[in-house]
Amino acid sequence: MWLFLTLLMTIRFVRQEFIIPARLLIKHIKNESQEIDSPMPKIPQSWVPWFETVSKIFQEKRQLYRQLEVSLSRLEAKNVKLQNENRKKSELLAKSFIQQQTPADMTEPLTNCTNAVKSVKAGKTVVNSQQAKSQFEVLVVDDEKMNRRILIQILSLHKNYITTQAASGIEALTLITNGYKPDIILMDVMMPDMTGLEVTQKLRKKWQADELPILLVTAKNQVKDIVEGLEAGANDYLTKPIYKDELIAKIRTHLHIKELKAETLRLAREQEEKLRQFLEAVPVGIAVLDGKGKACYFNQMAQKLLGKDIIAETSHKKLSENYQAYLAGTNQFYPSEKLPIIRALRGESTCVNDVEIHLNDKIIPLEVWGTPIFDEQENITYAIAAFQDITERKQAEKERIDMTNKLAQLNKAYERFVPREFLNLLDKKSVIDVHLGEPVKREMTLFFSDIRDFTSISEKMTPQDNFNFINAYLSRMEPIIAQHHGVIDKYIGDSIMALFPRNADDAVRAAIDMLKRLTEYNLTRGRTNRPILRIGIGLNTGILMLGTVGGENRMDGTVISDAVNLASRVEGLTKTYGTALLITEETYMKLSDPLQYNIRVIDAVKVSGKSEEVTVYEIFDADPPDSIVLKEQTLNDFNQGFVLYHCEEFNQARPFFEKVLQANENDKAAHIYLKRCEYFQKNGVPKNWDSIEILMNRC
Repeated sequence: MWLFLTLLMTIRFVRQEFIIPARLLIKHIKNESQEIDSPMPKIPQSWVPWFETVSKIFQEKRQLYRQLEVSLSRLEAKNVKLQNENRKKSELLAKSFIQQQTPADMTEPLTNCTNAVKSVKAGKTVVNSQQAKSQFEVLVVDDEKMNRRILIQILSLHKNYITTQAASGIEALTLITNGYKPDIILMDVMMPDMTGLEVTQKLRKKWQADELPILLVTAKNQVKDIVEGLEAGANDYLTKPIYKDELIAKIRTHLHIKELKAETLRLAREQEEKLRQFLEAVPVGIAVLDGKGKACYFNQMAQKLLGKDIIAETSHKKLSENYQAYLAGTNQFYPSEKLPIIRALRGESTCVNDVEIHLNDKIIPLEVWGTPIFDEQENITYAIAAFQDITERKQAEKERIDMTNKLAQLNKAYERFVPREFLNLLDKKSVIDVHLGEPVKREMTLFFSDIRDFTSISEKMTPQDNFNFINAYLSRMEPIIAQHHGVIDKYIGDSIMALFPRNADDAVRAAIDMLKRLTEYNLTRGRTNRPILRIGIGLNTGILMLGTVGGENRMDGTVISDAVNLASRVEGLTKTYGTALLITEETYMKLSDPLQYNIRVIDAVKVSGKSEEVTVYEIFDADPPDSIVLKEQTLNDFNQGFVLYHCEEFNQARPFFEKVLQANENDKAAHIYLKRCEYFQKNGVPKNWDSIEILMNRC
């Protein structure tokens, strides 16, 4: 009886202390594996170390699963990113070429080309169902026969997997070397002779992870082991014992990723082919360099224009030499660093039209565009050049330039007869806008010059010599007038009539420079048949009417004003007083600073029929240096004598003029005033005499 009671108590003890805690512990472990929170069961103290070990294993396994899920998600995201990059690059490439002035009828191929790139819709890649595989080759590599059988048995439950097995890493490499290409490999890690990690590293030298997925299958489950496997090139990691659902899920995932990559490559190849067809159809040459400057594509038009296809191993530094590209109009190779396609490698978008290809005996002028292609990180991946033959354009441009030059020469010839400055004064843009009349009223300084004793000089010359003489003289005077913003209105034999529209100082400076230039010209004269020349210049400032006169078939530009008549009379006074340059009081008052010139008063005159008195001044800056000194020294005496003379104080005026002549016996103006004083002292002053000389006509 006691034995029965002892057995019953023992059973109850075992059930209470072992079986029930074991069941609770197993349930708790199962909940933990499914990440379900549950209270810790009451277990014997001796079980605690074992439970902690088991719990730690489950925690590490859950952490590993999470890492694997993250890796799969990243691989999926990377695949989608690669597809998007490929699509964007293709669109950029197509867009770049269409911008190279592609004809309108070429846009349809480009549209088809860019549409072919679109393979991602609503975040899910569309796979061509016609090319999707129905069965996949799976290579199982494990040195344990039982492990291989388990894996093959699991895969055999799915009809779309065809398995091949290898008992070692060396055998697996031999199979693949002999031409066997599986879709995915299940690789054991711990194998004799060659580990799974070593096999993976060798395979990765030829195939990338998305080309040949490798899943490592091993009992090593530490995080460092997983990291080591992934660094060796494995796509994923499975720990033993193998769970069927996990194995199938991971195989499907990596095969799907591989199919996505294959479909992306297929679409890219289709897109490249369509783009190639488009580039072959465009009527311009297309050349493409990669980011390192290596030529990777020439279309047919490029080969035709350059006379050759891509030259293997050609340095971009020798492009001009290899393809006979010259600087237009020279025998100098075009600087390679300035070629648009080379500048595109530096990120520049340029266009030039000074490139010539010397092809046999033919020279082909080119217009070249260079464009860089960037990736999403703004790195230059390609440089594209588009170029076309511009022979016809160059010929048309040459004809246009020739015509423009002829028109310019014709206009220049017209300007000799109707100066552009004269048209500007009339507010006309062209001679065809000029009509009879239409006068313009303006204040200007008028300029008259005349050669002294020209009649006696010309009588000794033949008509041809006369023309030669006058043209030689005028060709030296005319540029000086233009230099000081003057406009020559007309030539009257040896005389010049000019207008100075800006200010009186322009006219005075032009007159002084003309006299100095005449002095230089006279250094080449002074011999038989080449007498010394002397001229007189008269200036007057006033309001005048500028316009055209004549008939419908013949017209001429001219000015009409009393100021013109007075300027002509003043020029005639230079003979009387033996001076080279005389100006009126109106011109004197318009000078910015009269004291900057050597100037003295000469006379007060009236034009016949006019009541206004006009004072006339001499500017003697162009006189010989000794004459300037003497006139400055006698200036005060001359001015005092001038004032006394016009006050009819002849007795008091006479000594001042005599004093001037004692210092400067060649002062003709002083001689004239001295003779007048002597005359009036002897004969008296006429009735109504007002000391003003009357200019009856031009001297």
